[in-house]
Amino acid sequence: MLSLARRTVSIVRSNTFTASFSVSTVNSAAAATKARAAKATTTKSRAVKADATAKSKKPLKQKTASATEKAITAEREKRAKAVAAKAKAVAAEKQKKEKAAVKKAAAKLHEQIYTFKRPLNPNAIFIGERLKNRAAGARVQDVFRAASEEWKELTDAQKQPFQDKYAIQKVKYDQQVASVPKRPVTDFAKYVQQNYSTVKLDHPAEEKASNLLKKLAEGWRALSVAEKESYKASKHEFDAYHAAKERFEASRKIEIGA
Repeated sequence: MLSLARRTVSIVRSNTFTASFSVSTVNSAAAATKARAAKATTTKSRAVKADATAKSKKPLKQKTASATEKAITAEREKRAKAVAAKAKAVAAEKQKKEKAAVKKAAAKLHEQIYTFKRPLNPNAIFIGERLKNRAAGARVQDVFRAASEEWKELTDAQKQPFQDKYAIQKVKYDQQVASVPKRPVTDFAKYVQQNYSTVKLDHPAEEKASNLLKKLAEGWRALSVAEKESYKASKHEFDAYHAAKERFEASRKIEIGA
């Protein structure tokens, strides 16, 4: 009996242990599964978070890169504009200098065409010849002073050859000046030319030309528009003037070798 009881107790204890072990095993497996699920959830959460972070950083990087490219492009455009502006300024300055040079050359040519050598007076001609024929080594100041004193001692007959030379030069100079085409006068100037003698006759006591011109100006202001028009130079007069001017300038260019 005792042995049977002990055996029964042993079987019960064995069954209890087996049941306990089974429950423990089940609980451990459940816990492991739960842990794996939690880990998987955490991993997934981290992956999602990392992906979200990466996605959020990507537009920022793109935005930063875009801003950098824009800044570089803007700087290049700025430099290109600066280079273009400088080139334009250099070209403008060059063009300005070229225009100034052309204008200066034209002014110089105009001066040469319309400037004639004035005749030297008899005394200057005499002294010039003495200076031209001075002895080698003679000082210009000494020759000039001596020639000036010598001129004073010459007789009228001795001075006559130099006066004749002056007269020839004077005639040539006057002819050159007279050969310059005259631009048609203004309407008021023509009025004065045509009426000066009449006004002077009407005011014989008036000796000052300035007062006579004042009276002429009064008469001019009293004229009607149609009357003033009659004093204007005609197209034919201007055409004739320009044609004569062209012929004169062409002839003078040949003379001065321009």
